[in-house]
Amino acid sequence: MTVVNIRTLAPVLMSLVVITGCATKSDIDSLWAEIDSLRASTEKALANSIEARANASTSLQELDSVKREVAAATARAEETSSRVDDVFERSMLK
Repeated sequence: MTVVNIRTLAPVLMSLVVITGCATKSDIDSLWAEIDSLRASTEKALANSIEARANASTSLQELDSVKREVAAATARAEETSSRVDDVFERSMLK
């Protein structure tokens, strides 16, 4: 290439580089704002996850308590039913 050809092509090449390869400050600021927004969303999701885990743990403890109460009530009902059967059998013998 000659010097004239390089001088005529240089502005065109530089324009292409500037248009396609450079980010403006507003582009960079926009990306930082998006990063901050994603960071906030991630932190909120983590906090929600921690809260959900705590709620699940509490629910499991309450479920265990209810299971124990149901087992105790079932045992009392079976004992009462057995006593009623005994009383009924005794009354039939008289």
